Amino acid sequence: MENAKRLMSVFLSVLMFLSCLVVVPLTVNAVSSYTMPLNSTNLKSVGAQDRNGVACSCFALAYCRTILDGKAHSFSEYNKYGNSQTNVDCIWGNGNATKRTANSAKAVLKACYDYVNSNTPVVIHVNTSTGQHWVAVVGYQNVSDSNNMSYNNLIIIDPWYGYPQKKNGYSIHSDYAYVTPNDKGVSAHTHNYNTFVEYQSAHPHYAVYKCSCGATQVDKSKSEFNPTCNSCITGLNAEQTISDGEYLIASAIDQSSCLNVASSSKESGANVHLWKTVSDDNVGALLIVKYIGDGYYSLTFKNSGKALDVYQGYKAPGTNVQQYTPNTSNSQKWVIRPNDDNYTFSIVSRCNGLYLDAKGGTAENGTNIQVYTGNNSKGQKWRFIRSGMMEII
Repeated sequence: MENAKRLMSVFLSVLMFLSCLVVVPLTVNAVSSYTMPLNSTNLKSVGAQDRNGVACSCFALAYCRTILDGKAHSFSEYNKYGNSQTNVDCIWGNGNATKRTANSAKAVLKACYDYVNSNTPVVIHVNTSTGQHWVAVVGYQNVSDSNNMSYNNLIIIDPWYGYPQKKNGYSIHSDYAYVTPNDKGVSAHTHNYNTFVEYQSAHPHYAVYKCSCGATQVDKSKSEFNPTCNSCITGLNAEQTISDGEYLIASAIDQSSCLNVASSSKESGANVHLWKTVSDDNVGALLIVKYIGDGYYSLTFKNSGKALDVYQGYKAPGTNVQQYTPNTSNSQKWVIRPNDDNYTFSIVSRCNGLYLDAKGGTAENGTNIQVYTGNNSKGQKWRFIRSGMMEII
């Protein structure tokens, strides 16, 4: 009986000891992998960048928009310079995307993880063995801790290769930049491309307009003639736009105001301005127009034998125009291009692509002549009046 009591006491003591213990469960981190739903046909249609191209950012954005919109997009939709792969400026707004900056590589990777889980692809900026690059993130693999991922956890579509996706040993760029396209697509905002930005540098120099949101669009109905572009000049080589001869060159603002050398000077460097010219007997006003080939003309003042010249060949709008000893420089070569009104011409310098311009848009005696950015104003339009045909005003 006594032994039974002792056993019961020991048993109760053991129970009390066990009840005081804290049980720590053994945990094992789960490893997860996920790839977004991808339409292989659409993604293959996007293609891959040229090996000599630099349009990786535009291709990466095109992959993302293709996934989100369910239809193939072209990289050129997001390139400020259209279909060029060597002249590239990715306009993220064209893909309704937002460029963001994180504070670390881990933060970029965590953002990729979160966006992919919401079926939103991400464009990220990375380093490669040859330089910087942009890729599209469409999934992740073997992730045990989303706060401590490495680049190799990502599943990407690499513009170097196109679809299918690749996982390459790149690293996050030190600017920690990533771009998130809106899952509602570009149609979420109605663009109003009302602000002119520029003409494209690549031929055929289409006009680029900007929306208030920052997105840009190329307007192929409008283009600019660029006298420094060989392709533009080639289009003029088939025919001379004006016959060789002696002319007064009159402003479209006032036909009685013509190009003239100040004080009828014969010196190199003498200024060129507008002056009221009542007949072609005005010795300082008559110019010899000569086609010199390849789409260009020389314009030489008959009185002095000096050529119409852009001062020191400067490139800046507002550069002065003078007469100078003839030479073979581009500052004395001009394109004479017919305007749409069928009776005036634009005179454009080969050395800078700027237009012969009556400063201030006036035609008073002494109005200075300069070269300036093309603006289609009357101050940049000129009439060629043959010697002997000047009407007495």
